[in-house]
Amino acid sequence: MGVDTSRDLSHRLDQLERQARWLRWLVISLLVVITGMPVLVARAASDKVSGSQFILRDASGRERGVFWLLGEMPTFVLHDRRGKPRLQFDLLPDDSPRFFLADADQRIRARLKLAADGTPLLEMLDKGGKVIWNAP
Repeated sequence: MGVDTSRDLSHRLDQLERQARWLRWLVISLLVVITGMPVLVARAASDKVSGSQFILRDASGRERGVFWLLGEMPTFVLHDRRGKPRLQFDLLPDDSPRFFLADADQRIRARLKLAADGTPLLEMLDKGGKVIWNAP
């Protein structure tokens, strides 16, 4: 009877040790998940950037674009390889959108605007800034 009791106790002790190891790994895994959640949330939130000015730079570090608030006007400007502004989008204070195209000498050569009432305006300009064609 003493041998059977000893084996029974040994078997039960082995089961308890296995359960304790399993429970320890479960607790450690839960702690890792719980402590890792803020890191995962922060990483997901890092895809969103906020600020008042964003500068786009090429591999050489040259400024190729800027997005900022010019007063109350959100403005986006793209620059050519020489750093000259060539394209500009903005929203005017009345929330009407405006689009400019500039030549290599930074002269505006085309303008597209949509008035607050929805009326479109397209203009083509010469080198001196004189409107040479418009619609409507």
